[in-house]
Amino acid sequence: MKSIKIPSKIELAAFDLDGTLVGENNDLYPGVKEAIDALQKRGASVLLASGREAFSMQRFANILRLNDALISLNGAVIVDASGNIQHRTSIEQTHMQAILEVLREMPTFTFVFTAEQLLASADTQELHMFKQYSHAEIKVCDTYLSFMENNAVEKLLFVADHDRLIRFREAVFKRVPQGLNADFSTSTFLEIYNANISKGAALEWICKQRGISSEHVIAAGDGENDVTMIQFAGLGIAMGTAPEHVKSVADYVTEKQEEGGLVKVLSEIMENRTE
Repeated sequence: MKSIKIPSKIELAAFDLDGTLVGENNDLYPGVKEAIDALQKRGASVLLASGREAFSMQRFANILRLNDALISLNGAVIVDASGNIQHRTSIEQTHMQAILEVLREMPTFTFVFTAEQLLASADTQELHMFKQYSHAEIKVCDTYLSFMENNAVEKLLFVADHDRLIRFREAVFKRVPQGLNADFSTSTFLEIYNANISKGAALEWICKQRGISSEHVIAAGDGENDVTMIQFAGLGIAMGTAPEHVKSVADYVTEKQEEGGLVKVLSEIMENRTE
């Protein structure tokens, strides 16, 4: 395991939610709130970056007493502390047509995310499973294919077993070799969104708005959709449960979260800061 190279100054810290700050029970891991409180008291701005929609993220922002931007839908939508949309990027319509072709060939449970609402393709066990992650109002929409064809959509989430989702992703990329990102946030959740967006790109946009150098940023996550954020930050942290290719781009890899991995790292950072 690499030693921690602590930035000389930490102006901003960005954290993924699920698997990083939040466990499978949809609650914060022990010690997370206190560790983030310590970061804020030392002058760092703390924001959340997630594949979730902003409304679902707000619950954790409130618990953590954060009053900053939220990077939602993997960076497709950035909202300020009041919930106002600062920046948004949708899936291009030509790419959506290709996704619709695959969906018609390989029907797969679908969630449709826009900046304003969240739709589900059916009222099935997949919907009820997802509700443990989201506190947003979810509308079941039988005409979701038509909605996707005729409206701006920021993200799609497909739910199925991993092997099926691998085949689904391959079929999409065969039609659209460039222009889309397709990442697994869990082994059974495949997220597809505009390739021009990512958590890292959103974090970079926020830093440019505030005049913050990446050297003074820390970021932590555990999924494929966290790679760009981990790479952008001066100190990029991967969770011990992250896939190997996510760990490989990180400056530091924690112990498993159940063993207090991130909390231990943040405590060490606070203990060794010089300013």
